Amino acid sequence: ETCSIPPDNNLSAFIEREMIGSPPEDTVIVKSIIDAIYANTAGSSICQYGVNEGCREELDWDYTESNFRTKLSFAELIQYFRSEIDRINSDSCECHGKILIHLSTPIVAIGNANCVGKDKKKTRLSTSLGEHFDCDKAIVTVPLAVLKQERINFSGDFCLP
Repeated sequence: ETCSIPPDNNLSAFIEREMIGSPPEDTVIVKSIIDAIYANTAGSSICQYGVNEGCREELDWDYTESNFRTKLSFAELIQYFRSEIDRINSDSCECHGKILIHLSTPIVAIGNANCVGKDKKKTRLSTSLGEHFDCDKAIVTVPLAVLKQERINFSGDFCLP
Protein backbone atom coordinates (compact mmCIF):
# COMPACT_ATOMS: atom_id res chain seq x y z
CA GLU A 1 0.00 0.00 0.00
CA THR A 2 1.45 3.34 -0.97
CA CYS A 3 0.70 6.76 0.44
CA SER A 4 1.00 9.80 -1.72
CA ILE A 5 2.60 12.31 0.62
CA PRO A 6 1.29 15.80 -0.17
CA PRO A 7 3.35 18.98 0.00
CA ASP A 8 4.04 19.64 3.67
CA ASN A 9 1.95 22.10 5.56
CA ASN A 10 0.13 21.90 8.86
CA LEU A 11 -3.10 19.95 9.24
CA SER A 12 -5.10 23.11 9.88
CA ALA A 13 -4.09 24.64 6.53
CA PHE A 14 -4.60 21.30 4.77
CA ILE A 15 -8.18 21.00 6.13
CA GLU A 16 -8.97 24.58 5.09
CA ARG A 17 -7.67 23.89 1.58
CA GLU A 18 -9.58 20.62 1.26
CA MET A 19 -12.82 22.19 2.49
CA ILE A 20 -12.87 25.25 0.23
CA GLY A 21 -16.50 25.92 -0.59
CA SER A 22 -17.83 24.22 2.56
CA PRO A 23 -19.72 26.27 5.14
CA PRO A 24 -17.23 27.83 7.62
CA GLU A 25 -18.96 26.14 10.58
CA ASP A 26 -18.32 22.74 8.95
CA THR A 27 -14.63 23.56 8.65
CA VAL A 28 -14.51 24.52 12.33
CA ILE A 29 -16.21 21.26 13.32
CA VAL A 30 -13.88 19.11 11.18
CA LYS A 31 -10.81 20.88 12.56
CA SER A 32 -12.04 20.36 16.11
CA ILE A 33 -12.71 16.67 15.53
CA ILE A 34 -9.29 16.16 13.94
CA ASP A 35 -7.64 18.07 16.77
CA ALA A 36 -9.45 15.94 19.35
CA ILE A 37 -8.86 12.50 17.84
CA TYR A 38 -5.60 12.90 16.00
CA ALA A 39 -3.36 15.81 16.87
CA ASN A 40 -3.93 15.57 20.64
CA THR A 41 -2.85 11.94 20.44
CA ALA A 42 0.44 13.12 18.96
CA GLY A 43 0.83 15.78 21.67
CA SER A 44 0.51 18.70 19.28
CA SER A 45 -2.11 20.98 17.81
CA ILE A 46 -3.20 20.78 14.19
CA CYS A 47 -1.51 24.16 13.63
CA GLN A 48 1.86 22.55 14.44
CA TYR A 49 1.39 18.98 13.20
CA GLY A 50 2.49 18.48 9.59
CA VAL A 51 0.61 16.53 6.95
CA ASN A 52 3.78 14.63 5.98
CA GLU A 53 4.32 13.51 9.58
CA GLY A 54 0.69 12.39 9.72
CA CYS A 55 1.18 10.26 6.60
CA ARG A 56 4.35 8.72 8.02
CA GLU A 57 2.57 7.92 11.29
CA GLU A 58 -0.29 6.26 9.41
CA LEU A 59 2.13 4.09 7.41
CA ASP A 60 4.28 3.14 10.42
CA TRP A 61 1.47 2.49 12.94
CA ASP A 62 1.96 -0.81 14.73
CA TYR A 63 -1.46 -2.41 15.24
CA THR A 64 -1.42 -4.71 18.25
CA GLU A 65 -4.00 -5.81 20.79
CA SER A 66 -3.00 -3.00 23.17
CA ASN A 67 -2.06 -0.41 20.53
CA PHE A 68 -5.04 0.03 18.29
CA ARG A 69 -7.02 2.60 16.37
CA THR A 70 -9.30 2.58 13.39
CA LYS A 71 -7.85 1.29 10.14
CA LEU A 72 -10.26 3.52 8.23
CA SER A 73 -8.93 6.94 7.53
CA PHE A 74 -10.13 9.67 9.83
CA ALA A 75 -11.48 11.47 6.75
CA GLU A 76 -13.97 8.62 6.26
CA LEU A 77 -15.05 8.82 9.90
CA ILE A 78 -15.47 12.58 9.77
CA GLN A 79 -17.45 12.40 6.54
CA TYR A 80 -19.72 9.77 8.07
CA PHE A 81 -20.32 11.83 11.23
CA ARG A 82 -20.92 15.02 9.23
CA SER A 83 -23.50 13.34 7.01
CA GLU A 84 -25.25 11.71 9.98
CA ILE A 85 -25.33 14.97 11.94
CA ASP A 86 -26.77 16.77 8.91
CA ARG A 87 -29.38 14.03 8.45
CA ILE A 88 -30.44 14.03 12.10
CA ASN A 89 -30.54 17.82 12.33
CA SER A 90 -32.51 18.21 9.07
CA ASP A 91 -36.15 19.23 9.25
CA SER A 92 -37.18 16.04 7.43
CA CYS A 93 -35.78 13.71 10.11
CA GLU A 94 -38.35 12.40 12.56
CA CYS A 95 -35.69 11.88 15.22
CA HIS A 96 -36.26 12.40 18.93
CA GLY A 97 -33.72 15.20 19.24
CA LYS A 98 -31.01 17.19 17.58
CA ILE A 99 -27.25 16.79 17.82
CA LEU A 100 -25.58 19.72 19.51
CA ILE A 101 -21.83 20.17 19.29
CA HIS A 102 -19.99 22.15 21.95
CA LEU A 103 -16.32 22.77 21.16
CA SER A 104 -13.57 23.81 23.57
CA THR A 105 -15.83 23.24 26.56
CA PRO A 106 -13.81 21.86 29.50
CA ILE A 107 -15.86 19.24 31.35
CA VAL A 108 -15.24 18.91 35.10
CA ALA A 109 -17.91 16.34 36.02
CA ILE A 110 -19.78 13.47 34.37
CA GLY A 111 -22.63 11.75 36.17
CA ASN A 112 -26.31 10.90 36.22
CA ALA A 113 -28.75 13.75 35.71
CA ASN A 114 -31.37 14.14 38.43
CA CYS A 115 -34.31 13.60 36.12
CA VAL A 116 -37.73 12.11 36.75
CA GLY A 117 -40.07 10.10 34.56
CA LYS A 118 -38.96 9.01 31.12
CA ASP A 119 -35.83 11.20 31.25
CA LYS A 120 -34.33 9.52 34.33
CA LYS A 121 -31.53 7.87 32.30
CA LYS A 122 -29.93 11.12 31.13
CA THR A 123 -26.26 11.91 31.57
CA ARG A 124 -25.18 15.23 33.08
CA LEU A 125 -22.01 16.96 31.90
CA SER A 126 -20.84 19.90 34.00
CA THR A 127 -18.44 22.48 32.59
CA SER A 128 -15.73 24.55 34.22
CA LEU A 129 -18.01 27.60 33.74
CA GLY A 130 -20.81 26.03 35.78
CA GLU A 131 -22.99 25.08 32.81
CA HIS A 132 -24.81 21.73 32.79
CA PHE A 133 -25.79 19.65 29.79
CA ASP A 134 -28.29 16.83 30.30
CA CYS A 135 -28.21 14.44 27.36
CA ASP A 136 -29.08 10.94 26.22
CA LYS A 137 -25.61 10.33 24.80
CA ALA A 138 -22.35 12.24 24.78
CA ILE A 139 -18.89 12.05 23.31
CA VAL A 140 -16.30 13.81 25.41
CA THR A 141 -12.70 13.95 24.23
CA VAL A 142 -9.92 14.92 26.60
CA PRO A 143 -6.16 14.49 26.60
CA LEU A 144 -4.93 11.51 28.59
CA ALA A 145 -3.15 13.90 30.97
CA VAL A 146 -6.52 15.32 32.10
CA LEU A 147 -7.68 11.82 33.07
CA LYS A 148 -4.41 11.00 34.81
CA GLN A 149 -4.64 14.23 36.82
CA GLU A 150 -8.23 13.31 37.78
CA ARG A 151 -9.50 16.72 36.67
CA ILE A 152 -12.90 15.22 35.79
CA ASN A 153 -15.16 13.97 38.59
CA PHE A 154 -16.95 10.78 37.54
CA SER A 155 -20.00 9.90 39.67
CA GLY A 156 -23.06 7.63 39.66
CA ASP A 157 -23.09 5.12 36.81
CA PHE A 158 -19.90 6.72 35.50
CA CYS A 159 -17.60 6.00 38.46
CA LEU A 160 -14.30 4.60 37.37
CA PRO A 161 -13.17 1.27 38.86
